Amino acid sequence: MRSRSSLSRRHLERTLQRHNSRTGFHWLENLYIVVLIVCIFAASLSSTKSTSNCEEKEKEYVRNVAWTGGADVRRCFSKDVSSNLHAIHPVRFMTHYVEVLKNTRPFRGFEHHSHGGYSGPWIENLWIEKFMNKEPETFGPFVPLFIQWVDAIHHVTYEEIASVLQKTLRRDVMYVTVSQADFGLSQGEKVDLMKRFPNILVLSAGGYGHVPIPLLKNEARRDVACKHHEAECESAPYQVSFVGQHHFGRDRILDSVLESLGEEHGKTYRGDDWDRVVASSQFCLTPRGYGRTSFMMYESIQLGTIPIYVYDDRAWLPYRDLPWDELSVVISKENLNQLPSVLKHADVRKMRENLENLRDSHFTFDGVLDQIAKFMRGGERDSDLRCETNIPLYPGLAKFDSMSSLFSTADKNMDSTLSLSETKAVLTTLVLKTPDGNSVKIPPHEHEAIFSALDKNQDGTVSKEEWRSGGRVLRAAILRLA
Repeated sequence: MRSRSSLSRRHLERTLQRHNSRTGFHWLENLYIVVLIVCIFAASLSSTKSTSNCEEKEKEYVRNVAWTGGADVRRCFSKDVSSNLHAIHPVRFMTHYVEVLKNTRPFRGFEHHSHGGYSGPWIENLWIEKFMNKEPETFGPFVPLFIQWVDAIHHVTYEEIASVLQKTLRRDVMYVTVSQADFGLSQGEKVDLMKRFPNILVLSAGGYGHVPIPLLKNEARRDVACKHHEAECESAPYQVSFVGQHHFGRDRILDSVLESLGEEHGKTYRGDDWDRVVASSQFCLTPRGYGRTSFMMYESIQLGTIPIYVYDDRAWLPYRDLPWDELSVVISKENLNQLPSVLKHADVRKMRENLENLRDSHFTFDGVLDQIAKFMRGGERDSDLRCETNIPLYPGLAKFDSMSSLFSTADKNMDSTLSLSETKAVLTTLVLKTPDGNSVKIPPHEHEAIFSALDKNQDGTVSKEEWRSGGRVLRAAILRLA
């Protein structure tokens, strides 16, 4: 059976290489399912000889194959979930895998979405294309879930996806998927698939999941960026550069950095030549965007320039055990005043050397996919990917106990507190949901009362900590309005 299966799979892989166009995707998927069914049938014939022998083999598989690294990845899940999870023997894996593939087919085969002048393939697409033809042993204790989460959003709702998953997934099995979206497997707080299906391990590039991975967009190459500009790249005339859009509060971060460093040390730029500017800089300012990270952080790494990653509620860094302080500058928005001192004492030459050593293996599409393969098969022992033991709260504004992004927007003078006027301004923008589903705005006469309730120590300002813990105050306002 193994030999026949291996031959079929090698044939399939050659076929996939010859026919990787989007138009032939569903035909190839059908072929793969046929191959899986043949494998299942062959395996079932061999396993009917002895039930006890099959059970013993399953135990052996769980001990020696699926759980090589599987025991430590279980801690990625909450304790009440992980205690009920186990691996599946290859025969049963194949049966269930075929079912999962068939039922999730409507959520694959979409045209790649476009963003920032790039039209894919994205990490979600490459995860599907690379792994969908692999053998069960590739996935360790997991059953893979191949869904184009970001591409699908333009065609179906996550509620429709949830309906299919509800009928397909088992509660005692560990699933794994890759998500690029800022909000992970969610469309607002009401459709959060991470909560509905807590046994789906989410490898998240955007900032909401179990395992952080780099947020990648194509591949920036230093040799391409520096072509005809070798001398400029070598001398790195700009200490800090910033390229890209001035939104999500980045304009205030940029102003703060330039003010502290002096504009003569900074370079802001928007245009087609952005990669040359970054490659000609010692550091590149890469503040978080709409999600908890940014494409620019990893484009900077690919270009050999030290990223300055500015975060607010929490840092979303892949490969947590890497020496990030020797690769980058990671700093909270609240501590930006310390940046000049940090840059002054940075060993730029050594940091750029470290980036070069890790670039291909950790910060390219091929490198990330290789790390994912190692993680599935051997957990944190074989891969540098790491679980977030404390999953970040849903980052949407509707989650009132996790409103750091909204706080950052409201904090106009960046003093880490909200005055009465700043609080009134942000309360004016809020649209709340009442228990019956209606959308309401907080009327002006409620603003001062809410501010007073948020200001627990009555010092005339609302700190970030007071704001974060003010969910009950806002919910009380909703109930009054309802």
